[in-house]
Amino acid sequence: IIAIHGLDGHPQKSWTAPNGTLWLSDLLPEKLPQAHILTYSYDAYTRGGEQLTDESVYALAQKLLVDIATERHDSNAQRRPIIFVAHSLGGIVLKYALIHADRHEYSPYKAVERSTYGILFLGTPHQGSATVDLATSILQILSIRFDTNNTILNDLGLHSKALQQQQDQY
Repeated sequence: IIAIHGLDGHPQKSWTAPNGTLWLSDLLPEKLPQAHILTYSYDAYTRGGEQLTDESVYALAQKLLVDIATERHDSNAQRRPIIFVAHSLGGIVLKYALIHADRHEYSPYKAVERSTYGILFLGTPHQGSATVDLATSILQILSIRFDTNNTILNDLGLHSKALQQQQDQY
């Protein structure tokens, strides 16, 4: 099981309840004791105080695919089934990664696609998000005083051509 956080998310905090329970590691193993559970960390920050990314969603997806293929090779788990849990932007990044894997001849990438048995999308804006315009405006205001980045947000707007193309390919 690979969990992928969303925009401005954190690989552990995004999956942690207010009482401190990290359900991926505290609760899920009780139900699925044989599962190998990973959280994927990537830079998806849009405001200062954290490491800002200037990468596109597609570049993040390529890194995700490389990192998964490497982890599976290093742990000798190339044939192990994968179930993804993807929140918000994490779902968009995952879809691009799987599209890339489908089109790539490199067998470790193909193995990721072929081993994907399920995906749980949580709040993934498949068609874009109306709140992106508001968020972009807020970031423009914040940029007067803080470092901000809206590279990722540019691809997530409502009726985004990039997301429509992704949906068609997926």
